[in-house]
Amino acid sequence: MDISETLSYINSIGSGSVKNSLSTIFRLCNLLGNPQDNLKVAHVAGTNGKGSVVAFVSHTMTLAGYRTGRFISPYIDVFNERISIDGEYITDTDLALYTERLKPAVETMRKEGEAPSWFAFLTVLAFCYFKDKGCDIVVMETGIGGLYDATNVVKSPVLSVITSVGYDHTKELGDSLTEIAIQKCGIIKNNCPVVSSPQKDEVLAVIKSSSAEKNAPLFMPAQAHEVKCLDNGNTFVLPEHAVPFQTALSGLYQVENAVTAICALEVLKDRGFVIEEDILHMGIETTSWVGRFQKLSEKPLIIADGAHNLSGMEAFCQSIDTIYPSRNKIFVLGMVADKDYASCIKRACQSADQILAVTLNNPRSLGSADICKEVSVYMKHVMDAKIAENGMKMAMETCGDSDMICICGSLFLVSESVSLWKKEFSENI
Repeated sequence: MDISETLSYINSIGSGSVKNSLSTIFRLCNLLGNPQDNLKVAHVAGTNGKGSVVAFVSHTMTLAGYRTGRFISPYIDVFNERISIDGEYITDTDLALYTERLKPAVETMRKEGEAPSWFAFLTVLAFCYFKDKGCDIVVMETGIGGLYDATNVVKSPVLSVITSVGYDHTKELGDSLTEIAIQKCGIIKNNCPVVSSPQKDEVLAVIKSSSAEKNAPLFMPAQAHEVKCLDNGNTFVLPEHAVPFQTALSGLYQVENAVTAICALEVLKDRGFVIEEDILHMGIETTSWVGRFQKLSEKPLIIADGAHNLSGMEAFCQSIDTIYPSRNKIFVLGMVADKDYASCIKRACQSADQILAVTLNNPRSLGSADICKEVSVYMKHVMDAKIAENGMKMAMETCGDSDMICICGSLFLVSESVSLWKKEFSENI
């Protein structure tokens, strides 16, 4: 199979038939020899910050000399981003090879009347790949939730991490922060250490209760001091570390993510992994992550961020207002219809000077006309750009030296925009 045939097959598998159960993925794992049981997994759940924490931890572990697998969701540029080892994406050839390897198991399950979801298929494919390639550790983020997420077949992770918990995927996870937190805490396992980002009181109460119930030691990151957020990254000081930390990742929220990752890495040190202090600093400083406060261009200044829920939009807007207080901000905004788009749009309007609404190239997209209608309640400077390409063109045509362009509202939009930037716009600057 070539890559298009491989992806076509994966997409054809469907969403699966059993909800609120891990029975199908356990069956698929069993048919493949339970590869997940032979891996040391750092398991990460949360609403916002999962990807960044996974990036910080996995990159640092690679620098420390460990063969490090990484499993993420979703991707920004190419599908292969989802599965990587030491920063190298799985090749088209290997993705096709492992897809062929898993096909008979899928057909067996179909005959049994209980087919896996495409995400469960990809998760098990990743387990097989990481096992065969001899990974020393795998840093893996959940898709949605935790308790019933396909990644939760890992029985005894070396570490569980809960990043910032907020409102998202409420249809699947629940309408209250307590309900959502219960789902996220499903990755906490007996006697396995837990690291939590700073949380709201009701979320922290669930994490503490879940950890105590599982006899899982709970670790909270230290408070960062002397925090400085600039357009080229952040600096901060932590107790018990003589040298300040630096990040290449900008955005106020990346300080919290970095501090959470540092705490996770220190717990991994306690679990037997060797991570020298200079490697720890180098790992945090040199981590890169696409789609999160990603600077596409300096002139004009273009920042792309996958802020797709209220807490994410709040964090993004707070960051641009802090780092770029004097710039006029032109938002290219696209959202999916099954999110709390009204709250996100209201928050975006508080920071934006102009909004260009776009419809995503995705069946879940909220129409650009609907975005305009919501925006018009709060501000006059809104235009219907229809699609992302038009939105980017219009933004660049009107962006002056003292302005900036913010592409946000959905990771789907960021993915589309990053691709457009590489193919259509960057060479013309």
